[in-house]
Amino acid sequence: MEISYDGMIPGGVIISVDHYENDEMSGRLYHLYADECEKFHSVLDMVKTLERLFDRIQSPKRAMEERYFHSETEPQRVNEERPAVPVMKRPIVRKGMKATFAVYVCYRRNASWQGQVMWEEEKKKVNFRSVLELLKLMDNAMGD
Repeated sequence: MEISYDGMIPGGVIISVDHYENDEMSGRLYHLYADECEKFHSVLDMVKTLERLFDRIQSPKRAMEERYFHSETEPQRVNEERPAVPVMKRPIVRKGMKATFAVYVCYRRNASWQGQVMWEEEKKKVNFRSVLELLKLMDNAMGD
């Protein structure tokens, strides 16, 4: 089933969870900067995909630089041109087989995300203060 998402904001994504097994979820991500969904196969995959998206669209902006164990993995930023912000699209959004969440990331402060998540099936909204809290809220909804 499709869901209308006219109010989507730049930092907003729809997370359609199709599979939930052994406390691990997989599914699809929808956002305004892609015609198609982006699939994720684990929670870590989902978080990394979203972090790359936020960096690409430059919204919400990072409040601090990432740190690395190995200096060779650090991105080179010298004389790097600012990437062009992708064009907004209107993706066709489909509900997840297990659950669907509208996630609005407003800030990326303290090396984490802050925002609001709405569990589409129950129409419940909750603010979150970190990625961990967001994941716990989603996990809690999946357990119900």
